[in-house]
Amino acid sequence: MKQRVSAQLWATAGLSFAILFFSGCANPKLHVTRTAPAPSAPGGRAVKVYEIGDRVDRPYEIVGVVSATGQRAGVRSKARKQLLAEAAALGADALVGYYYDQEITAPTGDADGWAGALAVKFLPSGSPAPAPSKAVVALPHTILGPDFGTGRKAEKADAIARKHARMLLAKKGYYVVFTEDKLASGFPDGLKSLSAADRANYGSPDADLVLAVSLGDRTAFNAILVVNASQALTTALYSKSADAVVWQSAGKGASFDVTELGAAFGIGHLFVPSAKTVVSVHAALARAFETLPDLTQAPAAK
Repeated sequence: MKQRVSAQLWATAGLSFAILFFSGCANPKLHVTRTAPAPSAPGGRAVKVYEIGDRVDRPYEIVGVVSATGQRAGVRSKARKQLLAEAAALGADALVGYYYDQEITAPTGDADGWAGALAVKFLPSGSPAPAPSKAVVALPHTILGPDFGTGRKAEKADAIARKHARMLLAKKGYYVVFTEDKLASGFPDGLKSLSAADRANYGSPDADLVLAVSLGDRTAFNAILVVNASQALTTALYSKSADAVVWQSAGKGASFDVTELGAAFGIGHLFVPSAKTVVSVHAALARAFETLPDLTQAPAAK
């Protein structure tokens, strides 16, 4: 009898594990932006993948941006193959700058895994470089308010803001290139002062846009061991070709959730202080990006 019960327990545990595993591998949502005319005979081509940091020694034009967002297990296991198929449908020869990223610190109610790449078509050797793409965004370091100081806390806030900005931009069809530049608070004055050539190459020659994210005042309060954080921020999108700010918005978000009404949850978050920053910054960015133009089209029919 004991052996039968044990076998049943193991079978139940195995089924539960299988359900959890496969539910965690749900298909990611695809986001596709076309930046060049559709090919006359799309699909059926072999598409090469260049990871972020890989050298591409051939001239190319960007024909689109492809990205995937969703549960991180599904994005990690399925996105690459799906993005290759979408790139082939766009008439691309390669995916350039392929990346995968994830959020494991705190649930935000949004995707916790995302991947993306530029879909490109190679050009003959010696071809002139095409104009920067209006679907590619250079993202410098975040402009931080005095609440964040200059130490590790500031570094974490900057990393969180850039990570989540990249994911939210991917959902609207943009590809983000991180640049190590640290913007002055007078954005975009520093970019306007550059020569035309230096401005075109700022961040990446592929990028026509530069996004400034400025984290402002941050407030917090304690209630039954639950720490709530509220974050205000501003965003501005500058076009290098137009030499002007083409979009700007502000957002405010809080980390409080009704499910946090409990000492156990509150104590748990005391050991992961950046979790509150993750949730509040994500919420503020999502609010700010509500008015950002959406570049996506429907993925290719299967």
